Amino acid sequence: MDTTPYRKRFTKTIKTGEETKRKRKETHNMSESKSSGGISFCGLLTIVFIVLKLTNVIAWSWLWVLAPLWLPLAICLGIAAAAAISLGVISLFDKK
Repeated sequence: MDTTPYRKRFTKTIKTGEETKRKRKETHNMSESKSSGGISFCGLLTIVFIVLKLTNVIAWSWLWVLAPLWLPLAICLGIAAAAAISLGVISLFDKK
């Protein structure tokens, strides 16, 4: 009884299984290095506000409905401007 074709098929299956495990491990490692890609709190809040505005639950201006998108950036820019101004004032008084 010749079992050569069976052995070839079995060996190929073992190699394929090992390759699959290796590929899964590589994919898992790549997914750990990337960001989660989910929706942020501000994004979710914006969606909630838009739905509430479109269903006439709130009567806010679109400026405030979309505030979760632009407000964090405005706060960061305000902090950066305050820091730049304070550093400028300090450098004016610190000249020796």
